[in-house]
Amino acid sequence: MMPRVYVGIPTRNRPEFVRNAMRSVLDQTYTNLRVLVTDNDSDSEIADDVRKFIANLADPRIAYVYNPVADGERGQTLYNFSRCEEPYFLLLHDDDRLQPTLVERAVETLEADPRLAFFSTAQNLIDEQDAVLLEESVRYNQWLGRHRLPSGPVTNVLEVILQGGAFSMSGTVFRQTTMARLGFVDPGGGGFPIDMITYLRIGEDGQLGYFASERLVDYRWHAGQSRVKHENWTFNEWMIEKYVVQLETRRYHGRAEQLRRRLLSLGLCRLGIVRHVANDTGAARALFRRAVAISPSTWQGWAYCGIGHLLPFAIAPKWGRRVTLRHDAA
Repeated sequence: MMPRVYVGIPTRNRPEFVRNAMRSVLDQTYTNLRVLVTDNDSDSEIADDVRKFIANLADPRIAYVYNPVADGERGQTLYNFSRCEEPYFLLLHDDDRLQPTLVERAVETLEADPRLAFFSTAQNLIDEQDAVLLEESVRYNQWLGRHRLPSGPVTNVLEVILQGGAFSMSGTVFRQTTMARLGFVDPGGGGFPIDMITYLRIGEDGQLGYFASERLVDYRWHAGQSRVKHENWTFNEWMIEKYVVQLETRRYHGRAEQLRRRLLSLGLCRLGIVRHVANDTGAARALFRRAVAISPSTWQGWAYCGIGHLLPFAIAPKWGRRVTLRHDAA
């Protein structure tokens, strides 16, 4: 018998979406699954609705647990992994779906090559009515650099994640033993953005992954989805601060270090914009200068630095609406 796969589905106040997510798991061609829906403090009526839906499925593979602490993506990822005793771990966000062959493909690939830490694929973008957004899907996968990756083992995970972040958290199948050793977050609890931190840790350890160019995961694009809700997350004060800290604490060699410095330079520039909109001009200019010093070949750093010093009056009109200050964050 092929090994069992743990599938964790964290959910919060999205009953229709999570039902679709569950159906996509139970429709897998690979059937040796244990599925746990972890309810992250949904309203009581919605929690009851989801609980009844699962009971009516009468499928012994799927269970429900209510978690009264709204601890977000990081907390739910760690909570689900703490419940995993199976050889493979899959986290599916409640607004996403799996194509029917995803788990089968993943297990076959991971079983064939014990060096692989994970199996990840390209994605479709879907709307709230489950329609695939074809043109948007192409652009989205290109934006993440997936068009540069052929199907097969990925030996340079660290460079890939620093170059475009090709691998997602939702829908990826991880090898449990590898992640139990490495963890999903840094010591001390650093874990935003958790998908970036997870793959940085895998790459820093020299682990291999596998990328399939087929779109075997459907990533839902909707008003309540975190990337849409925080469309300009790189100008969100809390988020960009955490992002910068993660990059500042790391050091690499060669191409990976060049990419880290470039990303850090861009992060400092965006944090400088945030500081400027918050009327802390001195801190903003210092951040722009740091961005240039860290990665002199990154032209955006010079551009932001020039604007910050020579055209500061242009910052608020151009970026002000995209900035979310900490005290304004929802």
